[in-house]
Amino acid sequence: MSILAGDNSKTWIGAVAVATAAGILYFLTAARDIVVGDSPELIMAAVTLGVAHAPGYPLFTMLGHLFSLLPVGSIPFRVNLLSVVCDALAIGVVYFSAFRLTRSQLAAALAALLLAVDPIFWEWSLAAEVFPLNNLLAAVLILLLVAWHQHPERSAFLIAAFFVAGLALTNHQTIVLLGPAFCFILWRRRSFLLARPSLVAIGAAVFVVGLLPYVYVLWAAAHHPLYNWGNVSSFHDLLRLIARRSYGSKLVTTPGYTGGPPWDRLAALCVSFGPVIGVLIILGAIQAFQRARWYFGSAWSLLFYRSIFYLDYRSESEYGTISIVRLATVFCPLAHCPGTADRVWRSRSRQFIARSTSATALPALRIVAAVCLVAGAIMVAATYRPIDQSQNFIARRFAQDVFNTTRPGSILLVNGDGLAFPLMYLQQVEHIGNETTLVVVPLLLGDWYLRQLREQHPELVVPFDRYDLRATT
Repeated sequence: MSILAGDNSKTWIGAVAVATAAGILYFLTAARDIVVGDSPELIMAAVTLGVAHAPGYPLFTMLGHLFSLLPVGSIPFRVNLLSVVCDALAIGVVYFSAFRLTRSQLAAALAALLLAVDPIFWEWSLAAEVFPLNNLLAAVLILLLVAWHQHPERSAFLIAAFFVAGLALTNHQTIVLLGPAFCFILWRRRSFLLARPSLVAIGAAVFVVGLLPYVYVLWAAAHHPLYNWGNVSSFHDLLRLIARRSYGSKLVTTPGYTGGPPWDRLAALCVSFGPVIGVLIILGAIQAFQRARWYFGSAWSLLFYRSIFYLDYRSESEYGTISIVRLATVFCPLAHCPGTADRVWRSRSRQFIARSTSATALPALRIVAAVCLVAGAIMVAATYRPIDQSQNFIARRFAQDVFNTTRPGSILLVNGDGLAFPLMYLQQVEHIGNETTLVVVPLLLGDWYLRQLREQHPELVVPFDRYDLRATT
């Protein structure tokens, strides 16, 4: 483990320091309750040991359940803390990666801290979501690949990378977009792998082991949980859930929720980097090309495939253009997630570290460090209040108002996740509004939901076996 961190006890101190600083910031501004979005559903699945929407998110659900047992705060706050912890740890891992590539603790610390206070990264660290866990797993995967490339004789790094890749697929499937960078590094060390063919075979087997959390979905569904997306009852049903068959080839195809024209989304992605990180990306790319071609190749192959995915992405967010910001945050680890700040800074810092023997190297690095610290402080001061979620109770108040004004025995038809999930959470977890029958209209398109409605509400008369939006009213 010491070689993974950089063979230096001071490196651990630095990583703990930046992770702690990020964790404190995220803790102070974290949501204390459910918020609008997928969070209420994910919390509900975690607390009740149910099955969340496709692809099921079993790893998040199991970890979220453990956090729901913490003896602090409300249940939503406990599960929200999972996001706080994951992104704080991701910051520490970014520090390790930056240090391995720059050998500069100052550059590594600045890389991690700039990422930590990036408004988009910060915002998505404050409520229960699958993205912070994805950030952490992607950061660990990048660190393992960097470490193995530098020390190919340490086969454990590569085996661990295969395992983390499989494990990450049980949280968020966009981790596959790290595949090109993974393959590029394997190709770089092909002579080493060709001499040890068993190593790749072991890695493939360990990758499959990493997928085991999906077994949880079969277990949970068999126990008839209160919330069971997909009503999985067979291995075939599990494959349909994992493949997101209910969404088709797009996450969402409904007009108005697609995030706008592709080129507008790509422009929003570039703008989201901000001036400081944007400039460092350009300078870092130049330095990486000159001094670390292997990292330049893997990093920019990743950026290329991420950009293609970005252009073709359809957001599931009911906030329209806000989904563009979400994508820039969580689906581009080279940009904001494990990648932007650390890649930019570790590449940028080479400009100074490579001249560490000169009298001007250290002062130059300190000047750049001071500028970036000031920029980071300005970002925190300017965005703290808009980002702070600690007083956000909109979702709960909405759901309570709906149930308070609904007559007992009513059937409530709800359209849209932003409206349905807070109501479902209050019913299933806190048992508020149980006298109201809640029907989520978009889910009627799934045969599984009709079966589940009939099982849970035998008194409810559903006059059709399939809802197709045209022939059925």
